[in-house]
Parts: sequence; C-alpha cells; structure tokens
Amino acid sequence: MKDHSMVCASLRTSEMLKESTMTPSSDKISSGLGWLRFFLFFFVAFTLFMTAGLPLIIHYAGDEWKMTPPDQPATAAFVWLGVGCFLWILVLVLFIDNFILSQFRKKRLLERLLQNGRHARGTVVQKQVLQVGARGELLALKVAFRNLVDAEVETTIDMVDSEPSQHRFAPGKTVSLLLDPEIGDPAVMIQGKGFQWNRTIMTIIVLVLLILLTLAPGILVYSYMQESRGYGWRYLGFGHPFILIPFIIGIELVIYMVIRKLSGAKRKNSKLLLYGKPATATIINTAQTGLYINEQPQVRFTIEFEGSRGRIHQASFKKVVDLLRIPDIAPGKTIPILYDPEHPEQIQPLD
Repeated sequence: MKDHSMVCASLRTSEMLKESTMTPSSDKISSGLGWLRFFLFFFVAFTLFMTAGLPLIIHYAGDEWKMTPPDQPATAAFVWLGVGCFLWILVLVLFIDNFILSQFRKKRLLERLLQNGRHARGTVVQKQVLQVGARGELLALKVAFRNLVDAEVETTIDMVDSEPSQHRFAPGKTVSLLLDPEIGDPAVMIQGKGFQWNRTIMTIIVLVLLILLTLAPGILVYSYMQESRGYGWRYLGFGHPFILIPFIIGIELVIYMVIRKLSGAKRKNSKLLLYGKPATATIINTAQTGLYINEQPQVRFTIEFEGSRGRIHQASFKKVVDLLRIPDIAPGKTIPILYDPEHPEQIQPLD
C-alpha cells in the first residue's frame, strides 16, 4: 500500500513507460525511438494505402468501366460531382483543424499558461530519460506538489532538459511549476519550458496533407481523361474512387474526433489534480462488467468516503484489475482517492 501521506495523481497512462531506477543508455534509446518512428511512418503509409491506394487499384484493375459506357443521367452526374467535391473539402477542413490548427491552439494555451499560470514549488520524485538528442534529453519527470486547494499530489511531466550535465532534475531536486487554474492542456508544466514542435509528427502531418491536396484533383483529372469518353461526368457514382475515398477518410476522421471527445477523462483528471482533495474510501461493492482487456476483467467499484465537511459520499468507477489483485478489492478494503469537493461523485482512484 502506498504511503498515505503522499497522494498520487498521475495523469500519464502510457504503459510503455515502465518505472526504472536506472537511466537507459543513449544507444538503446536511439534504437527504440528509431523503431518507433519507422512503425509510425509504416502505420500512416499502410492506412493511406488501404484507404486510397486499394480502392484505386480495385477500380482501375477491373475492366468493367472500360466495357460499359457511362449511362448516368446528366443531373445525377453533376450531383455526384458536387458530392465528391464537398467530401474532399470536408476531409481537408477536418484534417487541417484536427492535426494542424490544433497544434497552434495548444501553442497558444502554453503561452497563456506561461503568462497567467499560478506558481508552485514541486519536488522531483522520479526521473526517466526517454530520448537523448542534439537538443538535450527528453525526460519524464514524476513531480510532487501542492495543488490549488493545498492537497499534496503527483503528476508526470514530459520536458526537454537542454543542459543535462547540470542534473537540475535529479530525484529530490526542487522545480518551479506553473498551474493552470482554467484546467487547460497541459494543466501543469515546468516554469520556463515553452512549446516545441515534434518534428517527426509534423513531418508526417505535412506529408499526408500534401498527398490529400494532390490526390483529389489528380483522381478527378485522371478519371475524366480515362473514363469520360465524351460522356462528361456520367461515369461518376458512389463506388467511384473520387467519391469513395473521401467518404472513407471522412469516416476515419469522424471516429478520431469522437474518440477524442469521449476522452474527456483527461480534463476530468486534470481538474482533480488541481482542485481535488485526498480521501480514504471504503469499497462497499464490486461487480465485473463483462469486459476483458488483455484477459484482465473490468470491475465496477462502488465506494464510500467521508468528505472534508464530514458528510459521507458514495461514488462508482470502472477499472481493469489484475487477476492477482482480486482479493485486494473485496468489500471492506480501503483505497486512496482524489475527489472533487464541488462534485463528490467525481473521483479518481490512486492505487
């Protein structure tokens, strides 16, 4: 059981970052990041091939469009032409907003935090080197600090240390933090560390944007030259690549947006990090939801805890539990939590 004098509120949920007391070598980090970049480029290329390349190959590898003259009515042909143009414009707008403009919005949020953030002092609990490069070391720092309601919490912050030889962020060192009262993203950052572009991600985004900008007019011109045969746009239909490809990409972008929208737990956890108070909750009921992730059951917990004003509150949450820990979650057991004093039903387990 964790020390109850320290309340942990880790916002970073990546399972790839395992806790370690040793700093990995530069060669191992560079090799791992090289494979990560390769996988990222491969994933994007594979997705583009399945979304755009495969429909083009299937369409033009067949001979049906060559053997059958276009018989679409002129009105329907212009309708499909308009639908295709609309879908391509929609795809470009959604892509630019979600992957390019969002980066500038994040930059503005960081600049606002640098100007208006609340100052706090934190202590480095753990340091992990993620990457060694020409600009310094990319670190994941677990930092303990007192939040805006004077509760002691912890969070993990990613940052670049441009002067690693000075060991300014070794465990036990004190760091200056900025807390965002408006619960932006990020809600906590190291003072003096501004925005830096991720070159790998931005390179991929720009390449995909150029491909989309080239693909739309390219398909339209090529298909007209090959398929019109004096019939104008009568060859267009829902199954044509000019319409089918942006339709598929649009669905993918909408799914991406829905997933981001549903991941509102990040803002909820950020609010608990900045304004949450610690408490010890008693488990009063547990029940499996029927969902398994990596062969581990998801369990719905019903807990009871005493708030700061002496009132007893109940709340529930879902969590994937290791099978070996099933005995530790029996009714009557206690767990540390953070809760929102204004909305006590909003809690975050800390173990």
